Amino acid sequence: SLHCAWEVWRLKRWLTVLMRAPMVPISLSLLAVLILTILMVTFQPFVHSATAALFYILTILISAMTFGLSASLAAALLAALVFTYFFIPPYNGFGIISVEDGVRLVAFLSVALLVSGLASRAQRQAQTAARHAAELSALYQLSQALEAEVELERILPIIARATVAILALPGCQIFLTDTTGTPMLRATEGVTGTSYEEVAMRADQHTLGLLRVTLRHGATPLSAVERDLLRT
Repeated sequence: SLHCAWEVWRLKRWLTVLMRAPMVPISLSLLAVLILTILMVTFQPFVHSATAALFYILTILISAMTFGLSASLAAALLAALVFTYFFIPPYNGFGIISVEDGVRLVAFLSVALLVSGLASRAQRQAQTAARHAAELSALYQLSQALEAEVELERILPIIARATVAILALPGCQIFLTDTTGTPMLRATEGVTGTSYEEVAMRADQHTLGLLRVTLRHGATPLSAVERDLLRT
C-alpha cells in the first residue's frame, strides 16, 4: 500500500507540473472563452449583454480557480474583447457609441480582473494547503514503513524510493561515510546524472552521509520549499 500511495503521489506531482506549463492552462482558458462566445452568439437574440457578462465572469472565475492567475488574466482580456465586439453596440464591431456602453465595458473588465486575482489567490492557498497535507501524509507513511524495518540494507532503499516519489525527481542516491570519512554509495533509486543537489545526513554533531538527488530535465534547481522537504 505504501508503494501504491507513492505512485499516486508521483502521478499527481507530474500532472501538476504539466498543468503549470505556461501555454497549456492559458490555451485551455482561451478555448473556454471562445466556446462560450460561439454558443452565446449562436443564441444571441436570446442572450442579453448582462447575461453574457455573467457567463464570462463565471468562466474567468473557473479558470482562475483551476489554472491560476496568468490563465485567468488572458481569459479576462479575451472576454473583454469579444464582449465588446458582440454584445456592446454597435454589434459586430469595436466602436463604443455611448458613455453608458463605455462604463459597461470598464465595469466588466474591472470585475473580471478583480475576480481573476481573488480566485487565483484562493487557488494558490488551496494548493499550498493540499501540498502540505500530501507531504505530511507521505512522510508519515515513510516513518511507518521504516518502523517495520531493522536492517540498514532494507531501510536505505525505502528512503531513496520515498525521496524520488515525494519530490517527483528522476533519481536519488544515499551515501554513508565509512570509518575514514569517505562517502560510500549504499542505495540508489531512479536515474543518476551530472546535475544534482545534496544534503548532509546528520545525527547530533556527526555527519553520517549525504542524500543526493538528480535534478529534473533542464537541471532546474530545487525550490526553497523542496529543499526544506529534502532536509526533512
